[in-house]
Amino acid sequence: MAGVKHARGVKLVLKVSAGGNPETFEGICSINAERELTFEAATNDFNLPDCTDTDLLSWLVREKVSLSSAFTGAGILNLPDLPRMWTWLKSPDPVKCQIIMDVPAADGGVLWEGFYHLSNFSVTGNVGEKAQTSMTLASDGEITMTVIQAGS
Repeated sequence: MAGVKHARGVKLVLKVSAGGNPETFEGICSINAERELTFEAATNDFNLPDCTDTDLLSWLVREKVSLSSAFTGAGILNLPDLPRMWTWLKSPDPVKCQIIMDVPAADGGVLWEGFYHLSNFSVTGNVGEKAQTSMTLASDGEITMTVIQAGS
């Protein structure tokens, strides 16, 4: 019996453009616990009536009209990340990001790449605990996916 090919959660990695020529990407240390990548297709809904018997209930049909992506991450706050996150949040411009399932290609390793806005950034603190942070990124334009090798 073959087991499920799986990856540890830490293998879902966000890297953000640091600029340069050639362009380099850096991780955000504050994303050290939870992380989630989502894709969504927006649809328009239409009722499709029955032309022979208009008393019948119509069926709902849908057409996809657009795609979007979001990434959320959280963890113990890495203080040096604060200025970078603050600048990104205040900027009207998106930043190029790579989101990587960092496992060998044969096991399903892929790299998603595109521009994202930092749309939500929070810092929380409780007595007797380390300060925590969470952030949400919203895609801006097309996100591409390519198969990669581990460590790319």
